[in-house]
Amino acid sequence: MTEITPHIEEFVIRKLKDVEEYNKTHARFAADEGWNPGLYDAATYVSQDPDGIFIGVLNGEAICSITAIKFENGQGFIGLFITCKKDLRSKGYGSKMFAHALEYLKDCNIGLEGVLLQVPYYSRRGFQEVWNTCRYGGSGTAATTLVTPPYLIDLKAVENFEDLVEFDLVHSGQRRPKFLKKWISSAGMVALGFLDENKKLKAIGCLRPAMQGSRIGPLFAYNFQDASNMFTILLHHAASSSSVNIDICCMNDNAVQLVENYGWKPIFGCRRMYTKGIPSINIKGLYGI
Repeated sequence: MTEITPHIEEFVIRKLKDVEEYNKTHARFAADEGWNPGLYDAATYVSQDPDGIFIGVLNGEAICSITAIKFENGQGFIGLFITCKKDLRSKGYGSKMFAHALEYLKDCNIGLEGVLLQVPYYSRRGFQEVWNTCRYGGSGTAATTLVTPPYLIDLKAVENFEDLVEFDLVHSGQRRPKFLKKWISSAGMVALGFLDENKKLKAIGCLRPAMQGSRIGPLFAYNFQDASNMFTILLHHAASSSSVNIDICCMNDNAVQLVENYGWKPIFGCRRMYTKGIPSINIKGLYGI
């Protein structure tokens, strides 16, 4: 009689090897889900926290992804939580990945953007809903006449980088100088700022190439007019025929008004959630996440 050797399943969670592997796993899985990640996001996340990017491997094949990024002020953020093959979902692999990320970020106030179907799962794991995030889509603007304000700067040339770090902290709730330095200098990035009369930042906006078209974010401003001007300038940097996406906090009515003034339509929604409550964030200045 031939002895049948039982199949032994091996599921391993390990750290990301490098940027190339990120593009083959996290970025590809996100693109397949329709999330439209930025083309060059990998290096930014790796620069901020190379130990917080994980892959789930089943019998030698990468099937799950998650990022668990730590920031300098006790905040953490989970993203790109995906089991790539639908027939492997609801089998416990994702839960193991999520538990691994929670353990890594156990000393942080952890935030995430939860897809609506997963919100009950995150609630059971101790996350609290704080606002609705909505992705809007439109297109670039044909570059006809554009008035460029005299106080417009390229963020890569900002005189006081700490000013950028603090302005971002006020609006993101995350102190992330390593992230910002890599973000504003990544390939294809348009990263702009407006200065006030004291040469302090009063608005920032970024446009980056994505898997499909481009994405705006962050877009932070102290008032609606500056946010609107920055949005217009960024659209002129996008190809007029290409799609452009922006994720907005729906608690900020002015952010909704801004995109709807352009006739943009919502594509899908998520819920921003935290384990220890919303950090200190200027919601009124949050026009693009």
